[in-house]
Amino acid sequence: MTPVPSSSRLWLPDLLPPSQWEPSAACRTVDPQVFFPSTDGQGPEQTTEAAKRVCNRCPVRRACLAHAMQNQEPVGIWGGLTTRERGRLLADLIRDPRGF
Repeated sequence: MTPVPSSSRLWLPDLLPPSQWEPSAACRTVDPQVFFPSTDGQGPEQTTEAAKRVCNRCPVRRACLAHAMQNQEPVGIWGGLTTRERGRLLADLIRDPRGF
């Protein structure tokens, strides 16, 4: 695992314990499976977009994303980003932490 650079704090908020932000999360009343797309049933693009719509209206999206980045969550939509998108963001942070 690649650690998140300390300079990422310029972009990511301080990591809060989930107990402080989860009660305000827009996803708390949504089926968790929406955030873990699979290929059976609906296409992954459809379920990814559904999750992102929930994240787009979430007041704690940045805290959720910070949690996922700091803990390198291996699957799921966190803070409105897929696993692949979080990987790209991490690579960008490592390459140029001042860009965020």
